[in-house]
Amino acid sequence: MKWLTFSLLVIAISVCGLATPPKENASFDEERFLASLRPAVVFDGERETSNLSERMMRYGISAVSVAVVRDGKLTFTKSYGTLTKGGEQPATTTTLFQAASLSKAITALGILALADDGGFSLDDPVNSHLKGWKLPKGDKVTIADLLSHTGGVNVPSYPGFSLEEVLPSILQILNGAPNSKSKAVGAADSRGKFRYSGGGYMVLQKLIESKTGLSFPRFMARRVFRPSGAILSHFNTLQVDDQHSDIAMGHRYNTEAIQGGWLIYPQAAPAGLWSTPTDLANVLIAFLKAYQGNDQTLFSSALAERLARPIDQNMGLGFGAHGSGRDLLVDHAGWTHGYRSYMVAFPERGDAAVIMTNGNAGNRLIDEMMRSLSSQLGWSAYKPKRIKRQRWSFQDLANLAGQYKMNPAGFTVRLKANGDHLQMTTPRGSTHDLYPVSDNKLIMIEDGEEVTIQLEERTLTFWGMTAKKQD
Repeated sequence: MKWLTFSLLVIAISVCGLATPPKENASFDEERFLASLRPAVVFDGERETSNLSERMMRYGISAVSVAVVRDGKLTFTKSYGTLTKGGEQPATTTTLFQAASLSKAITALGILALADDGGFSLDDPVNSHLKGWKLPKGDKVTIADLLSHTGGVNVPSYPGFSLEEVLPSILQILNGAPNSKSKAVGAADSRGKFRYSGGGYMVLQKLIESKTGLSFPRFMARRVFRPSGAILSHFNTLQVDDQHSDIAMGHRYNTEAIQGGWLIYPQAAPAGLWSTPTDLANVLIAFLKAYQGNDQTLFSSALAERLARPIDQNMGLGFGAHGSGRDLLVDHAGWTHGYRSYMVAFPERGDAAVIMTNGNAGNRLIDEMMRSLSSQLGWSAYKPKRIKRQRWSFQDLANLAGQYKMNPAGFTVRLKANGDHLQMTTPRGSTHDLYPVSDNKLIMIEDGEEVTIQLEERTLTFWGMTAKKQD
């Protein structure tokens, strides 16, 4: 199998240096990119754009890093801000961020690479290849099922561990041992239907170790990162020390830094990746080359094409799969405590982008940055919704202000009048701007969520819940 002889290729790569350097491209306008961030909603007749520094402050993000690929080439990489709120050390293109669930998509590439090496077929039952542990009630669950979250496997996500806690082993995690903070991984009767599962990716981690005899981090380094030129990325746990000083610290919704800098995720395949946008862009370039048949070092064109086909609810093999033709895109988002990230590739175009942030509200910033990229690069996705707004008096806004209890969730949000709109604050510290669009409806411009008003009942309806005014 290829992986048995891969160390020779790794040596060659480390000597030659396959990391793709950014190509100077006058067609990418950084100034335009930075000045054209847009929310999800833009009102008719108004030019709603913001610059990056304003939006970083708005969302409590101290560091953001971006990489852009055009026509299969890395054309732009840049980092902005500092490693922590109020800090002096600037973020750079080598600054590491916690990649969160981007780990799953990168793990999927490793699984496809191992399949291409002859390790197994994606349609094999996963239990036929596992050693030392079997997926309970999973005899029919295939490797492809796990990749696409259609295996009916439980445990959607995992909590993090503080830097002082003792970390569980892979078997303790799979078996749901008390120190794992999670349930035992097992399959249900819902095979074939999308059910997001971090537990399924723990099974894939076990699969890689069973087939190769290597630790999961070592296999991913040898078979995915080094061949792609992702020289800084790894699935190892990180502690705070002088050897790892260039790390963006995670921040909560209230903009305060996480104690210790970040949480640790021993569940490597679903959540344990540390990386940079430049590294991940180089991995996406390797995928794009495989898809287009230009270079099949990562895996075959047939596997790349299969990855981009949706299976259920627009989920493909490890990536979301949306659109068709030149508008076909594969993507994945990442959320962990203190970090948000996103990556996308357009297989037919040869374009891609990766954005990583160090704050819980970073997904809002990422969305706005993606709309700016879309405007400049001519993508059909990531467009704001245009809608007509309605002007209310300040008194009308003030009449709606107050405390609202969310049912059935039970938490309370606070609305206050803020100029020509309302601002809502949640208990976790996130804020949302609500603008009137009719006599009985508001809209959150950050994500386009509509809020329906029932004045007589003193209630609002949004997020699939009812909010009852308390004062």
